[in-house]
Amino acid sequence: MFIISKRNLMIQRPGANPYIIRKDYVGEIPEDIASHWLVKAAINDGTIATPQGKKDVDLENADQEAAKKAEQTDIRPDAKNDRKQADKEEKENGKHSPKK
Repeated sequence: MFIISKRNLMIQRPGANPYIIRKDYVGEIPEDIASHWLVKAAINDGTIATPQGKKDVDLENADQEAAKKAEQTDIRPDAKNDRKQADKEEKENGKHSPKK
């Protein structure tokens, strides 16, 4: 399965070392990992995006959709403050954040 990961994930495997998916990972993962409940939950909440294609446009669209889902489902109180601070810093540095 081809994925884009927004966060670090550690998938426990019985009798083997855990499988680690790093933040900002873009690539293939094994099918046994793709069928794990944690990966399925991460796909549902937008932490992991699963683009249909491997072209840059497909990856960018999947990344934007996953960011929207993750922002909507993130209930951590500090996450909203972190995003506001990042937007403020980007404006001060002359960088523009993508439209949401």
